[in-house]
Amino acid sequence: MKIETSFLRTKVARRVVALFFLCALLPSSILAVIAFRYISDNLETAGRERLEEIGRLTQDALLERLVALETTLRILASDITVRTSELPAIGSDSTLIRRFTALAVQTNDGPATALIGTPQVPVRLDEGQLQYLASEGTLLVTDVGSIAQSVPPILMGVALAPISLSSGILWAEIDAVYLMTGGEPLPRDTDLCVFDAANRARYCSRPVGRQLPEQLMAEIASRPAGEADRGHFEWSGIVDEDYLSWYQSVSLRSWGVPPWVVVVSESKATVLAGMANFWKFFIRVVFLALLVVALLSYVQIRKSMEPLVELREGTERITNRDFDTQVQVHSGDEFEDLATSFNAMAATLRKQFSALTAINNIDRAVLAALSTETILDTILGGVRSVLSSDAISVSLASANSDGPWKLVAMVSSEQEKVVRDIQISTTERNEFGANRDNLWLTGDSATRTYLDVSLFEGRGFQAFLVLPIFTKDELSGVIALAYQQKPAFSDEDLVQARQLADQVAVALSNTRLIEQLDALNVGALTALARTIDAKSSWTSGHSERVTQTSLLVGRELGLPDKELELIHRGGLLHDIGKIGVPAAILDKPGALTEDEWVVMKSHVTIGARILEPIEAYRDVIPIVLWHHEHWDGRGYPDGLVGEEIDFYARVLTVGDVYDALSCARPYRDRMPLADVIAIITKDSGTQFDPEVVKAFLAVKEQVRLESHKPVRPVYRPVVPAVSAS
Repeated sequence: MKIETSFLRTKVARRVVALFFLCALLPSSILAVIAFRYISDNLETAGRERLEEIGRLTQDALLERLVALETTLRILASDITVRTSELPAIGSDSTLIRRFTALAVQTNDGPATALIGTPQVPVRLDEGQLQYLASEGTLLVTDVGSIAQSVPPILMGVALAPISLSSGILWAEIDAVYLMTGGEPLPRDTDLCVFDAANRARYCSRPVGRQLPEQLMAEIASRPAGEADRGHFEWSGIVDEDYLSWYQSVSLRSWGVPPWVVVVSESKATVLAGMANFWKFFIRVVFLALLVVALLSYVQIRKSMEPLVELREGTERITNRDFDTQVQVHSGDEFEDLATSFNAMAATLRKQFSALTAINNIDRAVLAALSTETILDTILGGVRSVLSSDAISVSLASANSDGPWKLVAMVSSEQEKVVRDIQISTTERNEFGANRDNLWLTGDSATRTYLDVSLFEGRGFQAFLVLPIFTKDELSGVIALAYQQKPAFSDEDLVQARQLADQVAVALSNTRLIEQLDALNVGALTALARTIDAKSSWTSGHSERVTQTSLLVGRELGLPDKELELIHRGGLLHDIGKIGVPAAILDKPGALTEDEWVVMKSHVTIGARILEPIEAYRDVIPIVLWHHEHWDGRGYPDGLVGEEIDFYARVLTVGDVYDALSCARPYRDRMPLADVIAIITKDSGTQFDPEVVKAFLAVKEQVRLESHKPVRPVYRPVVPAVSAS
């Protein structure tokens, strides 16, 4: 089942939904905050109490183990003889080994004798410590060992003989793990650290860095004197994890050392782990509340807001000129009546806007068209859509008054064009003298050449609207619209049809003027080229042949029409500078002298200077100036290398050399075609661009057949742009 949500796009609907959700979320959120604070405070309190209890138990256990170790050590001392310093059966006593990691006897007049392990003795004692041992006390020493040791060992010592120390001292190195934990695991997620009076860690269940001892000292220093021996505090670990801790001072006066501090810690995240269950419960409650709110708001808001959404979206579609999608409202109330009226308005607007838009598009396309083909495509598509015809044909007069007319028709649903030549009779032309605006043909009267029977018969067309096109009061075309049933056109529709035909007439007039200008431009260039070539009988037709060859090569290279047009103009004008070269040099039968060669080479710069003032031919100057440059840089006038040479000049160079070698000159006969091709192939990469030579070789047979024919454009000529200045 798909849930409709389009109604939520309105501000009113979103506001109501937001109000529903706010009423559900606000109390739940307040309750969650209160419950969170209450539960977290209780969890922290319980955690602190638990740590305090563990700390007290740890203190008591530590003292009990010290007493037990002292008792064990005194029993061992009583069994040791001064003479032998032997400890019977000590190697098999696992309990003793678990408690003490080393045992040794130290005498005043000799080195220490190790009994178990390697104890950190002899120990240097001060006078007070010696007196304490002599008074039958048990002494703890924590500052022995090498400086490099991070945690010095803990030694416990007793005198072997009361009152006197002459018999020696029995030292035991206590296992720190046993002393602090009794070998039993700590409570889950609990860490234990024991610090001596110098704030050195005597034992830590895990690394704590400097954060814990520093925070511990700061906490003790901040408390009043009577409360500094125990208390709660918080600290941050190495990875910025917060901890709750309880510390308690352990009095070790009975063993002759200052108090130690026991610190029990637990991660705050562990203490508050129970909050995860709270959040799971709270999320379920909130989700249930939101689900109920969503269902209630969906039912109520959709019932009242969905028609409003439909109407608003319909208005937006009309703004975007979508007049086809109707508003669908089936509420059985005033909203449904409003939707019906809205759809009727949209249908009217669709018809009006469609006509206006199509007419505007046709006007712009027709007036901007530069080719007859573009105008035909515009008429076939645009006029047919505006006047809603089932088929359309356009017949255009030939530029030659005696030539055939061209008929282009679109008669199938696949929008395929049919093109053929027709000949309109004088009677048909004269018919439009009395029907200059339009002509309706129906039934048997629809027998006209421009209504080609082979195109329109058998398709059920019963009526034709014919729109004549006049250019300078002469019939230049006919637009025929075919209908299976005669439409009820209003006068406004027929006026629009006439306006379209008039716009087409203007476009055709412009296009033919452009075509005439194109022909005039090409003719003038050709005449100028022939004038240049006529200066020497040896070069007659040279420019046109070079142009034809270069155009064939350019087409093989895949150049677009605009670039082919540039090559066309450049080819006709490439030797215009020879106007400044004396005929005696051009027609000299022998080799040129050095001075004559300088004059001959100057024709490229002369040609560039001749064209320089003409803005429309500025783009031809590189061809004229550099068509004698060589790919390897040995050409003239600038000695350019490779792609430094204008691309179109490189194309023309191959055509220029081909024609020069294949035609006779006053100083030599024409060369065989095979020799010419061999020379051009050999000089690829030295005199010629290899890519251009490759294209030339691909069309060499076509060049041979057409190079001596009149130049025919392989593109549609484009009139050069002329600046307003």
